[in-house]
Amino acid sequence: MIEDSPLDIGRVVALGEDELLADLLAMGVTPVFSTTNGTDGFVGIERDTLGIEFRSSFDLNPEELWTLDADLLIVGQSFIDLADAGDLIDGLADDIVVLQADDWRDRVRELADALGVPGRGDGLLGLYDRALAEARGVFAPGLTVSVASVYDFAFAAWVDAPAAVPATLLDLGLTVSPGGGDFANEAFGRIRPLSDEQLTLLDGDVLLLLQNLELESESDALAAAEDQPLWKAIPAVAAGRVAILDRVGFQGVEGRIRLIGELVKTIEELA
Repeated sequence: MIEDSPLDIGRVVALGEDELLADLLAMGVTPVFSTTNGTDGFVGIERDTLGIEFRSSFDLNPEELWTLDADLLIVGQSFIDLADAGDLIDGLADDIVVLQADDWRDRVRELADALGVPGRGDGLLGLYDRALAEARGVFAPGLTVSVASVYDFAFAAWVDAPAAVPATLLDLGLTVSPGGGDFANEAFGRIRPLSDEQLTLLDGDVLLLLQNLELESESDALAAAEDQPLWKAIPAVAAGRVAILDRVGFQGVEGRIRLIGELVKTIEELA
């Protein structure tokens, strides 16, 4: 965890979920309000979030946002597009920063530049790269990893960036199987729904399940999947090389650094 002195930039409102909040906190900014992926508070952040007001992105109240009297509003373009929030943010703060970068590294640099502390962004990314360098080489040559989730409505494979787990696996020099190029339909982006028959695509030496087991529906879905013959036929399942990771447990750069350690530990225990 990088230690930086707090920035005195007034009342900050962040609309960009827990990942944006995690990076703001790591750079020395504690906003008065942030949207969140969770229902009862922020998830996947180890820094102190006590006292930060929060709302789900799907439960934003324009009148409430106006009462925050923000000096600075920071929002991701992806949030604006997803929530159709262009009109919502207009005039909410004296200064509004819209983060445009798609790549997560570029987004960290863009945020640090907007805050006037580019060195803090470079410092965070340097810590991530150092953790990668220390972790590379501990895995068996040619090791492949499949990454999936079991929902109450479907199976899904996580195949590529920007999702943190497959992106970090690739940064570590491992092969993610299936990868994005294994699907004819590219419309789904980083996650691909799988039919029962497509479970054979999960052919990695290790299977990592990204689950939010606080959701009863996912716990029930996973229990039901474990009884299916097609599921039991997945090579990693048959070999007992399956681990569950918290799907929303690794937010921001500091979360990705923790993820590296978790992946090393988990895969070494299974492989």
